Amino acid sequence: MDAKINEELVKEAINVARKAESLTRDRKSETYLGVLIAHLMGAAVKYVGGSEVGERQARPRVKQRSIGELFAEKKPRTDVDKVLTAGYFLEQVEGAPSFNVDDLERCILHAKERIPKNINDSVNKNIKKGTMMEAPAKKAGRKAWLLTRTGEEVAEQGFMHRPPTMVG
Repeated sequence: MDAKINEELVKEAINVARKAESLTRDRKSETYLGVLIAHLMGAAVKYVGGSEVGERQARPRVKQRSIGELFAEKKPRTDVDKVLTAGYFLEQVEGAPSFNVDDLERCILHAKERIPKNINDSVNKNIKKGTMMEAPAKKAGRKAWLLTRTGEEVAEQGFMHRPPTMVG
């Protein structure tokens, strides 16, 4: 944003805050400051019965990425990469503190990818690579895992720039 646009935004916010202050019987300084801050942060202000009510402007909602979109973006090739990508999705998009075999299978299935014959083996290979680790507690009575910081970084970078491997 250039300085002129910022100046105009501030002037508009001050005018709105002054109007709100003039319409209020008490707490004029608090009203002025509250409306000024709300306006500068992108809120619209409505006046109801002589006092202001802050109301957030409609902003475009950021739609969550689907597991299929994540697989298309990251391009995991091996079963080990697919399991890592599914784990990344579970933690980063779904907010799971840990995940188990059932969670990984569900994600890979929703991505419309072939489910690895032995997910536990792929998890163990990720553990050996330092991209996953065992969670301190089981999940739904089953062993659970989580990504390491390295695992998060590897998944974020994606797999398209790596030469394909035979292990998988």
